[in-house]
Amino acid sequence: MGKLFEKFISNLCSDDCRGLLGSIFLSAPIPMWISQDGRFKMVNLNMINTLGFTEKELLNMHPLDPVYPEDREGVREAALAMLRGERSEPYIFRVITKRGDILWCIGYVAPINFRGQKGVLGYFMNITPQKRLEEELMREKRHLSLMLEGIPAGAFLITWERKIIQQNQTGERLFGSKVGQYCWEGIHKLNFISEKEREFYLKTGSPLPGTKCYFCRADEALKEDKPKRDIIKLEGTFWETWWVPLDRDLYLHYAMDVTYYKKLEEELYQLSITDPLTGAYNRRYFLQRLEEEIERARRGGNTFSLALFDLDNFKDFNDTYGHQAGDRLLQFVVDVTRRRLRKIDLLARFGGEEFTILFPNTSLKDATKVCEQLRKNLEGSETLFPRLVTASFGVTEYRDGDTPQSILKRADDLMYEAKRRGKDQVVWG
Repeated sequence: MGKLFEKFISNLCSDDCRGLLGSIFLSAPIPMWISQDGRFKMVNLNMINTLGFTEKELLNMHPLDPVYPEDREGVREAALAMLRGERSEPYIFRVITKRGDILWCIGYVAPINFRGQKGVLGYFMNITPQKRLEEELMREKRHLSLMLEGIPAGAFLITWERKIIQQNQTGERLFGSKVGQYCWEGIHKLNFISEKEREFYLKTGSPLPGTKCYFCRADEALKEDKPKRDIIKLEGTFWETWWVPLDRDLYLHYAMDVTYYKKLEEELYQLSITDPLTGAYNRRYFLQRLEEEIERARRGGNTFSLALFDLDNFKDFNDTYGHQAGDRLLQFVVDVTRRRLRKIDLLARFGGEEFTILFPNTSLKDATKVCEQLRKNLEGSETLFPRLVTASFGVTEYRDGDTPQSILKRADDLMYEAKRRGKDQVVWG
């Protein structure tokens, strides 16, 4: 536009071109004007339509009159610099229409010889839609900044290419990341991408296509246009991590350190499934695991065994030596039993002085051997307590069609058979 404008100026006063250029001036698709002695001398139709003033009204105005008051000094300085040849780039300013509307414009002026005297030729273009879009984008950017700063965690705006384009202060402080870095680079320091991706990036400075952390769900979130959430454990720290799509190629990513809450949650869960006195699992958890084991046996054809055992004469022990001694005895029994069991075996306090053991992938014969050894180990505790500690065991194996109730009843019947036979023994069946 600038070169065409200069050519227009150079030919404006040529007799051969005056008629043609005058016609172009009047019908130009942008507002154009000529001024002399501080007044408009000629305006085109587009300028009249844009500003809403009549031609007569405009020809009585100074070129700065339609300019927004706060912009007049800046426009005057920019125009003078252009006329002196000290400035070539257009200037941005606002004008006020006759209706009072404010329009954003970009303008240009140049010196001319008009009707034998020095004059100024100028044009401007209405860029209000672009400025409004720019302002809207700026508002959105401010809103995003406020949103990011309002998140009580490291928060980032990331493109589908995994580049950080904005982050909050918490994210910068926690991770030392920078805008423009890849998230797997700035946030995670290349620790969670593949070895191949890491070596390629370190060697070339560019990522392999699709480089991302192994736990990243951004692609899934963008594809489905739905937020995705995971609890991720990284180097001993639990992070509640979110990927929230904002556009088809932009997402919000933030992560909160929830290690304290995860540990608290685990502690509460352990309290809910264990017996507070002995630390063995409780009856409710045992029944849940028993149902799972039965279902596994039905599907896979595996077997398992179950034992119930009850401390002999425990009521007499409590009555004679007191409940504190009885509590210590129960804790001792659990400790001795645990040392003999495998990690996959499950010991639970079923009630009072009665305990149950679940033996996954274990035959009746092998489970009976373990229980016999446990019985002997308990007998060997006579030096720790004022009287001999014994227990009666009932051991059984899963049978087709068993339910939790049926297998427990069979073990219970076998345990009471052991007591009927004189206690301190293992009965299986």
